[in-house]
Amino acid sequence: MTPFLTATEDGMWLSWLERVEDGHALRLSTWDGERFGTPSTIHTSAHFFANWADFSSILSFGDGRLAAHWLEKAAEGTYEYDVFIALSEDGGKSWGKPERPHRDATLNEHGFVSLVADDASGFSAVWLDGRGFKKGASDNEMTLRTTRFDGKAFTEDVLLDGRICECCQTGMARTESGLFVAYRNRSAEDTEIRDISYVRRDGLTGQWTEPKSLHDDGWEIPGCPVNGPQVAASGNRLAVAWFTASSSEPKVQLLFSEDGGASFAEPIRIDDGRPVGRVDVEWIGEDVVVTWLERGEERQGEIRVKRVAPSGGAAPAVIVARTASGRASGFPRMTRFHDEIYVTWTESYERRGPSQVHVAKLVDEAPLLDEPAFAFEAEDVNGKSYTLGELEGKVVLLNFWGIWCKSCREEIPHLVTLDERLRERGLVVLGADYGDAPEDLPAYIEEIGMSYPVLLDDGLADDYEVLVFPTSVVIDRTGRVRYRVEGFREKSFRDLERVVERLLAEDG
Repeated sequence: MTPFLTATEDGMWLSWLERVEDGHALRLSTWDGERFGTPSTIHTSAHFFANWADFSSILSFGDGRLAAHWLEKAAEGTYEYDVFIALSEDGGKSWGKPERPHRDATLNEHGFVSLVADDASGFSAVWLDGRGFKKGASDNEMTLRTTRFDGKAFTEDVLLDGRICECCQTGMARTESGLFVAYRNRSAEDTEIRDISYVRRDGLTGQWTEPKSLHDDGWEIPGCPVNGPQVAASGNRLAVAWFTASSSEPKVQLLFSEDGGASFAEPIRIDDGRPVGRVDVEWIGEDVVVTWLERGEERQGEIRVKRVAPSGGAAPAVIVARTASGRASGFPRMTRFHDEIYVTWTESYERRGPSQVHVAKLVDEAPLLDEPAFAFEAEDVNGKSYTLGELEGKVVLLNFWGIWCKSCREEIPHLVTLDERLRERGLVVLGADYGDAPEDLPAYIEEIGMSYPVLLDDGLADDYEVLVFPTSVVIDRTGRVRYRVEGFREKSFRDLERVVERLLAEDG
């Protein structure tokens, strides 16, 4: 249960909780680019607070360090549990002694934690804290608190909000301006409005702002919906996703900020009409991806994702998986790893029945063309002739380039790697030079290590209506143009690679 994903440029990690003979174990597995490795154990205890909504997490921070948090019972009372955080200096192979980030030593609820890396040495944590609760008291309040691990120890915790919703998740992200924390607030008892609020920590002064309402939903509910917000940042851009059911109309909403949360655009509705909530959000390029649970037929739940641009443009929702819509399925979580989005969830239909943790990679497939290719005949720099007809049965990548073109030169090493990796599966890479003197080519080809033939231009670029250099044209095994990309960026080249692999797989 309760799977969680985190990633940096250096790696991706999956954690989850599972039953063992004497209680529960918090497991960890590392993604190597193709598969998850053998699970290791972060912590085993007979006293885990194993809850469907209050999930453990992991965080990569500093120079390869990991932090993991979980909840453990402090006494016999149902909601007498503490937060524990342990650190790993070796990528999760071993873990140090767990510590509580809070030091109040009261037998009360501490949970719904968010962690975010601060700088090269530390990280910040926020959590819901019930240290003020007293048995039989009528003025008990759940609070929001924070602390920071400075590389060696946790600092004294700080009160951020003195009255909040009792059991909704928190969301936290670091922008160029500082930290941003979103959570579900709670108005005075006579109204019981439970909308989303936020606080910010200024990156220069280190001071926290007073709580502010994110958006006036006006959701009056005399109880906790167990449905908190999530936050993602990219530079100083911020995206906040949350669930509300004001006026008895369930919605998943999304807000964008371009200034680290100082101001926000109008909300965008994300769901498809029957949302359960349980949101998450991640940036990918200039857009964000939002995931949530939508109610299907007969208590079936559908984990859906939607890509949304800050301008308001949204792609249709995609169903990632189906599971129960009840508590057993928990909260789907996302992360971005190497410009790809991964989603993890629990597949479970009964609270005491079998369950499995799954992970899916969202593939942003480029649309394919279907046009006739120009039947070229051209010679390479060594005088060898190539015709499209002779290449039937192969996938051909025609790359129009020139020595004079900086982007072309930057792309060539990627083309060499692609050629060497997929040549035996039926890929033919052909460079089509444009604008260079033929006598200048052999020395440059040898210098840069081009592994594929280079054709001399004899009107070929005009035949393929090339206006931008570099331009790559992909021709399938039957001689049809299926893809075309202008210019060079690493992301667009990865799209090109995926198209080539699709055509190689689909056609033999």
